[in-house]
Amino acid sequence: MQLSKALTRPYRSLTCATPRAAAPRALSRAAPVSIAPSAPSSFAQYSSTQAEGKQGKQGGLRQGHLLSLLVCAGLGVTIYSILEFYSSFTTWPKEVRDDLRLAIKCRNSGDYVKSEDLFRKALETAQTLPPETLKPTPLLALTGISVSLATMLESAGRPAAALRVLEPALSSIVSLREDELLPAERMRAVAMSQKMGDLALRVVSDDVAEKYLEWGVEEMLKMALAGRKIKGEEGENLLVHELQLPKWITRTDLGAALEALGAVYARQGRAQDAVPLYIQALTLLMPPPESRTREPTKDEKCRAGLLMNNLSQILTSHPSTANLRTALTWADKSVDVTSAAAGSPTPSAPEDSASILCGQTLAAGLFNLGVLHEMLENPKEAKSNYHRSIEESQKVGLREGVREAKEALRRMEQAKST
Repeated sequence: MQLSKALTRPYRSLTCATPRAAAPRALSRAAPVSIAPSAPSSFAQYSSTQAEGKQGKQGGLRQGHLLSLLVCAGLGVTIYSILEFYSSFTTWPKEVRDDLRLAIKCRNSGDYVKSEDLFRKALETAQTLPPETLKPTPLLALTGISVSLATMLESAGRPAAALRVLEPALSSIVSLREDELLPAERMRAVAMSQKMGDLALRVVSDDVAEKYLEWGVEEMLKMALAGRKIKGEEGENLLVHELQLPKWITRTDLGAALEALGAVYARQGRAQDAVPLYIQALTLLMPPPESRTREPTKDEKCRAGLLMNNLSQILTSHPSTANLRTALTWADKSVDVTSAAAGSPTPSAPEDSASILCGQTLAAGLFNLGVLHEMLENPKEAKSNYHRSIEESQKVGLREGVREAKEALRRMEQAKST
């Protein structure tokens, strides 16, 4: 895809040379991907990866076990909105009003079966009504019911069913010409494609998820560029922090989309594609000083630190000495950024989400610094960071961090005695 190539080009020199898998066919406006759900699988909050290197005569590179916090892959509720965000049920036609009200009441009480029946009944009824009864935006009204039904199904532990509900809703928007759509309708399509990518990761495949996520990124960039042409293979670089985003696209929305797509590339072993997208997302959270109009918030700094930590994890998938030193730089920067952000004042309570994220990212970053120093045969620095990781993990209740760091220290002591 042309815009995706322009996004990855500026930072390709920072990634290791790895074989690139062929990208699947892009999601077209006229024909969204057809899904055949498979057995669902759940995501853990944390994941770990092993970096292996060949051992040379002087000891060389050893195996490392890195801790990685998963990046949140959804867009904000500003564009993936559900029925409660409507000002009042009185805005809905009387033909669907009671069914929608009762569907939400049943969902809130845990009666998912009845809630599903009522949502589907309301959707079927709404689809038969004249468009003028669903004013001011019939497409948003209809897809809003679908989104609410899908959200309920996901809460009920049925992500594959949620994905099937969103498919025709997305088709109803992307089958129209761009000039027939309002910005809010295009952003609803983007939000649904991002959510469908997240669901597809869990119940279908990485390749299907990639199609949805790539389409969402491309669509947002088309709106942000507003007619400016980007040439694919041979054209200019695209730096997202320099874009003048329209008011209906936030930096958070675009950054989350880039993070999600980068995470899929990383899962596929495509470091050359993943690393540039992570860096682009980083520049949205923490733009270069000369490009800033304000100081990044605590939450933005913590998310940036998380991305830096996961960048270091990606680079260890092909652990040459050069890649490991680059990974060490990112892990070190992650610790610096999150340490500073964790100590910055905030009007929120001590247990606000930014503080929790900072604490968890700091603990993971310190552990990964220990692993990287151990792989580069710096045992003193490795032990110091493992001990600090245990302290920070205990502060935020990150049990896996405590367990992994203690195991690393035990392993180092055992190796020393043999």
